[in-house]
Amino acid sequence: MLENTLRFLLRGLNPLFAVRYRRQFQIFRRVVGYGANIAFPSRYHDKMLWRKIFDHNPLFIAFCDKLATKEYVRARAPGIRMPATLWVGYSAREIPESLLTKKVVIKCNHGCNFNYFWNPDSSDIDEVDRVTRN
Repeated sequence: MLENTLRFLLRGLNPLFAVRYRRQFQIFRRVVGYGANIAFPSRYHDKMLWRKIFDHNPLFIAFCDKLATKEYVRARAPGIRMPATLWVGYSAREIPESLLTKKVVIKCNHGCNFNYFWNPDSSDIDEVDRVTRN
């Protein structure tokens, strides 16, 4: 009963947050497809928006970056096994030829769903560049 009352009261704050954080709420609705509920977040995306707005823990910045996360873990748990990073750069066109002769996964550091599974027999560097550029 108390939880339902609290939930009802907190949801009343959403319109205030929507005005104060208008741009974030608009982007959220456009990308996710529904209105954000950060006053009482229960869905994953609501919780992530709540974190972006209210939780300013610097570790979250590091954990949003694949390379920074690897460095963080390596510094604190040197014995832990993790996939090797074979190359770091800004453009797929800069990937060394020696890596393009074998099957590798090309992962962008700036977001998700930008991975490309390179197969030297059938892959095209122009396609990789297009997929990873954005």
